[in-house]
Amino acid sequence: TNSVKVSLDNTVDSGSVTGAVERTLTDKLADIVNAADFGVKGDGVTDDSLSLQDAINFCITNGGKELQLNAGVYVITQTLSAVLDEKYEQLHIKGNGNVIFKCIPPSTLTGGILNVNITTNHYASNLLAPRFSIKNIEFAYANETDSNLCDGISLNGSNVTGRSTQMCVIESCQFVPWTNTTNSTLLDCFFAIAVKINDLHEVSFKNCSFYSEHDQTHVGTDNLQSGMGVGIYTTNITTLTGNYNFESCSFLFGFSGIYVGPYASSVRVANCLFQQNIYGIYFQSTSYTADTTFVSGNLTVTNSSFDNEIAMVEPSTATDTSVDNFNIYTQGSISIQISNSLFFSGRDLTSNPAGIRHRGCIYLKDSGQINIHGNNFSSKGTGSGGANIYNYANYKNTAIYIENPNYTSTGVDSQIQGNNFYHFASSYAAVYLGSTSSEIQCYEELNVFENCGNNIYNLGTNNITSLPSGG
Repeated sequence: TNSVKVSLDNTVDSGSVTGAVERTLTDKLADIVNAADFGVKGDGVTDDSLSLQDAINFCITNGGKELQLNAGVYVITQTLSAVLDEKYEQLHIKGNGNVIFKCIPPSTLTGGILNVNITTNHYASNLLAPRFSIKNIEFAYANETDSNLCDGISLNGSNVTGRSTQMCVIESCQFVPWTNTTNSTLLDCFFAIAVKINDLHEVSFKNCSFYSEHDQTHVGTDNLQSGMGVGIYTTNITTLTGNYNFESCSFLFGFSGIYVGPYASSVRVANCLFQQNIYGIYFQSTSYTADTTFVSGNLTVTNSSFDNEIAMVEPSTATDTSVDNFNIYTQGSISIQISNSLFFSGRDLTSNPAGIRHRGCIYLKDSGQINIHGNNFSSKGTGSGGANIYNYANYKNTAIYIENPNYTSTGVDSQIQGNNFYHFASSYAAVYLGSTSSEIQCYEELNVFENCGNNIYNLGTNNITSLPSGG
């Protein structure tokens, strides 16, 4: 039987463990760094910012040893910084038990509560481990006077096409308001972005929760439900960079669960929950019309659930027609696959809106290869006194809305097959194929439509919506 014996002279006898290296007890205790050894209290009162920064610095400069924190509430009032630019520099943080960072940002704080920078020596490591990982930490935004002052975690890199960093991992972390504020300005104060990624390849999220600002009924005088779960920003305008993975995460409230800016290469979302966001996933190309070298990436969504039963933020001009909420909103994504997911869209109304209010499950514009299959789409909501909400002419609720694919009609076919659509009875139908859509196969016979009025509203070119006769 293998055994290890610790002697009173502080040596460790490896016993019969074959090939074991004999070390002192002091050496073994140094394998893991505990923040308490640097004066970090975690008592919910003491400002632990400086002591925790000392612990982070030590771990970075000592081979990337794991920094562990005991259960407790750690008050943070200033930015914690980690620069990982030298070979073998890494940072790994792990909470043992219920570890909460109580983040109280002053009005002068910018960036993140935790800033991780991998910039000048972006790829200089022969190790296969992540450059950065954090696990079992709750980030709680505790400034109840001002919301959106800073981000939770800010990951900063310097992308180079064709050369990726090692994977950065955020696992089993929560991002929440510290408590509900009762002031007249804000409700559920939250980070501007819980995790902001700037020009950094390869980031993976697993089992994380994001609870953004919650102002469903516009109690706050700012009339906003703001904050984002994850924001991804890249600046390379000629070639795709960056791959991002989300597994078993939940995104509640706020402007968007996941925001993806231009030039991201690939975003994969699996087994995730999006609840009451203005947009669940927002894949935007702000430079699409102006940038002739524009390229954007791929989006894969599978086995996930979306529900946008949320009050729309009313425009300053009541008759404005540009108000919309969608579970997934994309512009410019080259290739999209959405499968085996649940979508719910709609809410109760008491009267016809002053202008068009358009909500729905999936909105795709300037997108290319599209494959949407095996999903359930359900319309929610009633009018005054339980009346049919679709009696309100300005209320539009569409399961799938596609406009202006960015591929020529001779280049790509897209498919919408094997889906179930329930109760989408607006004038835009369950599936709306706009006037600039083309080469989309959406066979009515290969999808299920129940109480949808118009099933497919096809205004495009070379779209196919019915099987050939006899076929």
